[in-house]
Amino acid sequence: MAELPIQISRLPLSLLTPRKPSLHCCLVFRNFYVAWLRIVQVNTDGSSTELAMAYPLMQHVHCEDDAQTWQIIKLDQLPVSWNPHVFDSLCVYLSQPSPLWEAWELRNVKLYVLPEEPDEDRLTQLLERRTSRSTLGQGGVGFDASVNPVEEQATRCLDLVLRLRELLQN
Repeated sequence: MAELPIQISRLPLSLLTPRKPSLHCCLVFRNFYVAWLRIVQVNTDGSSTELAMAYPLMQHVHCEDDAQTWQIIKLDQLPVSWNPHVFDSLCVYLSQPSPLWEAWELRNVKLYVLPEEPDEDRLTQLLERRTSRSTLGQGGVGFDASVNPVEEQATRCLDLVLRLRELLQN
């Protein structure tokens, strides 16, 4: 059995606000050929806590079937739950052992605070409203003149929440 060389990159993540995050947060990003992550919480006292040693992002490191999917990681559901009270930053180590991929990274990395108890009925109503809305194709993008920009942003956010829920249930 031959050991494959593993390529590792380090991605430090810090909040741009002094406010401490909620316990119920999730890391959302688009994977780009990263096989797995090691997630370490750096604490305010300088110590660190390993939250996940090898969090898988791809089923098969040599296949690109799921290499560019959106990922959602609930920080309070990792093998070691994070502690936002002593949180300073996260250090995410990206690993890809396959020599097939020359470039690999995480894109559009965001940290979201999740609601304590999502209002299922409200989400369902918004989803039904969004799917029943008639849209006109314009340059490959749906357009409805009666929808204001705030409402459009809300529906995009809803799409993300529903996608998150779908991924977390699988």
